[in-house]
Amino acid sequence: MDNFCSYGNRCATREPLDKCGCGSDNGQDDANQARTDYPTESTMAASKKKEPAKKPEKKAGSGNSGEQIKQFFIYHGEKIAFAVFTAAALWLSVQGFGFQSLKWRANELEETAADAENGIRRSSRSAADENVKVFDYAQYAEQISKTIPLEPYQFTGSK
Repeated sequence: MDNFCSYGNRCATREPLDKCGCGSDNGQDDANQARTDYPTESTMAASKKKEPAKKPEKKAGSGNSGEQIKQFFIYHGEKIAFAVFTAAALWLSVQGFGFQSLKWRANELEETAADAENGIRRSSRSAADENVKVFDYAQYAEQISKTIPLEPYQFTGSK
């Protein structure tokens, strides 16, 4: 006899005798137990060893290149978009710190403002000459600040 458990259908481990805990004494069955050489479904399921599924091997240059490109963007598109967004944000922040200094001096700015104010004062143009309607804001403000009478808006109960 070999050194493996051969307790028939009752032991599905098929382990060496020293590791098997089924109680078999290497094929010496009890007289009352019927031994069959045919395995049952339960012993077959228990005795099957699961092997990891093998992935199909990819061969260089095989397959549809369009499908490979599609799969690439499905798996990596979000990463690519994040990288582009981050690069654009970084570029904008670097450009924001790289501004040029103002070329105007304070006295030059004051002179330019004074010239513009004098040009407006010396202008002979008026709103009437340009056919522009001038809105009187003072009159409008006085009108909207008055109290609204309630009599025209009260409900009298008759139609």
